[in-house]
Amino acid sequence: MNIISAADVYKRHPGETISAFQGVITKLGKWLTGTNDRGAWSLQEVWLNENGTAVIAKLGNREALNASMIGQTLYMGCIAGNRGLTGCYAKDDDRVIRNQTTRIISTTDTAEVVNMTTNTPIKSSNTFSTVSSQPGTAVPSIPPTATAPSQQPQSHPAPSVAPSYPASVATAAAPPPGLSPAGPQPCHNIQDVKRRLQEYGVLYMMAAGVATKCQQLFEERNGQGSYTPEMLQAAISSFYIPARESGLYVGLPTDCFNEAPPQN
Repeated sequence: MNIISAADVYKRHPGETISAFQGVITKLGKWLTGTNDRGAWSLQEVWLNENGTAVIAKLGNREALNASMIGQTLYMGCIAGNRGLTGCYAKDDDRVIRNQTTRIISTTDTAEVVNMTTNTPIKSSNTFSTVSSQPGTAVPSIPPTATAPSQQPQSHPAPSVAPSYPASVATAAAPPPGLSPAGPQPCHNIQDVKRRLQEYGVLYMMAAGVATKCQQLFEERNGQGSYTPEMLQAAISSFYIPARESGLYVGLPTDCFNEAPPQN
């Protein structure tokens, strides 16, 4: 997706789609939760800096971001569906700052949100199944009486259980080839860690290769330079992150990392 600047965010009209945006996290609001006629919801404000310009984003129905992410780069972008781009929109903030209504980014549970520093997706919270089962549903505004829960989670570590596999990757509940039913095995020594990182590297190169081919095909139809570096970066992440989460890196050949360096 085309990543727009902070200046362009402020030019968007309320309700207008924002294809993608990314910035450095400078501040995190409290992770708020509540319920309405659609079920449970969550909301968290994130202050982002893009080339010296601050932008506020409201992340709906997402895992809580914690203070350790301050200083890291957060990406949020729309996904393409039958109704066009959905997930990220410009919105007038409820608050008025310096006698002006503040333009912010509002995301729904269909948006793609990724910590670009760690290449980790910020998933739609699986505790909000009622809302998440309705793609594109906007997160409700916080009622005046809503308050943060008394005990907020400080972090959301990756679950220790094996990952689930979407129907497009696995059939009849079977894991991908080369992956045991128990999922990726833990690393017990430095060699295991080294191989795991090499497998990540091979998977990333494969994702980059597919994204580069998409760039070639896109520019054949739309002209040289029409596929921007930001679009390429977003495409690589879109391919790499779901593949890694699905465990597709397990068993990939890593011989390319064992080749001797060229001699001068």
